[in-house]
Amino acid sequence: MICLYRSVACFHQLALILLTSALVSLATADALARDITLEEALDLAVNQSVRGGMIRGKQEVAEQYYYARRINFYLPEISINGDLPAYSSDQSYRFFGGAQKKSLYETRDLHFNSFIELRQSVPLSGASFVAAANLTRSDSRYPDTRLGTDEGLFVDENSNRGFFNFSLEQQLFRPSAAKHELHNREDDLEIARLTRHEEQTALKIEVIEAYMAVLRLALKRELYNDKLEAARIKSGIDSIKLEEGIISEEDFLLSMSGALDAELESFEITAQSKEQHRELAMLLDVNVTEEL
Repeated sequence: MICLYRSVACFHQLALILLTSALVSLATADALARDITLEEALDLAVNQSVRGGMIRGKQEVAEQYYYARRINFYLPEISINGDLPAYSSDQSYRFFGGAQKKSLYETRDLHFNSFIELRQSVPLSGASFVAAANLTRSDSRYPDTRLGTDEGLFVDENSNRGFFNFSLEQQLFRPSAAKHELHNREDDLEIARLTRHEEQTALKIEVIEAYMAVLRLALKRELYNDKLEAARIKSGIDSIKLEEGIISEEDFLLSMSGALDAELESFEITAQSKEQHRELAMLLDVNVTEEL
């Protein structure tokens, strides 16, 4: 019986030491925790988090598409493409043209091509006017290999080609395609705005629920800490009563069991609180290790 009493007392002291260390750690974490109001949490989630930026970005893209199409509805849409002047030079020992023997020949070529297109919708009639212009320039130089000509003479060949055309398309029994696309872009913009409000509202609801859960668990953790402290005091008193022979060992073991149960409940609530803090931190896009 004495050995049992000593082992139980040693276990009780070890449990008190571990519990004290845990409470000190929790107190230190709470002292270093970052205070944040619900309004600040909502602002972080909606205006500063990655998820909030993605929600805003969808509407911004729709706005840019709509405003660009509205500008092109009244102003011409111009596209310019082509290539930079391409230059090539070749110097090699070979047959060239009608030459009867190999010689060292040098040839060069300069080429440039451009294409410009203009598209303009006619708002009143719904017609579509398209004008295009193309310019190609080629400048080549190569040796003159005709019989009876001196070596070292060169032939320069220049070529300039260009064209301009236009077309006017008028639908008789169909609405303007440009106006139809403009209205579609406007509808897309309105849908994007509604979607943004819906997604931001859903995000705010998630933040509020997580925030309130953190508060509930914080209050619950304080309650279970008080319960643990009461169980620890009771087990200490029962330890003294056991030494004085006031209570039996069975009653003391029941008291110790209650203290251990309270300690387990306290640690479980603490773990739940940390997990809820982590979920809130992920919604706010802050460091998950930061105490809030």
